Amino acid sequence: MKILILEDETIVQILVEEFVEMLGHEVVGPASTLDQGMRLAQECDAAILDVNLGDDQKSYPLAELLMEMDKPFIFVTGYAPSSVDDFPTVHKLTKPIRLSQLREAVDAHLIQKADG
Repeated sequence: MKILILEDETIVQILVEEFVEMLGHEVVGPASTLDQGMRLAQECDAAILDVNLGDDQKSYPLAELLMEMDKPFIFVTGYAPSSVDDFPTVHKLTKPIRLSQLREAVDAHLIQKADG
């Protein structure tokens, strides 16, 4: 599966990229800005999106695009998952991320939804 990573923090971006590759998936990007993520959306099967990006941007426009394209995604946030009120049905992971958490989320919320 090709998974787009949108994350503006370099250290977190590298960690998520390594985890995705360890799980046997191909990384699209990674992207650190909303514009980069929007351009890469066509190339992915699913995505992992940081909620809050630099310059007070949110990844919500990309999330909406992925929904229109029927591509599953999960959010990653340093805030409480309940702070992502605009997307109540989307799975959220809280930073710092552990490999086991990402594995469960990818299996349950990306692979199953992409296959189903």
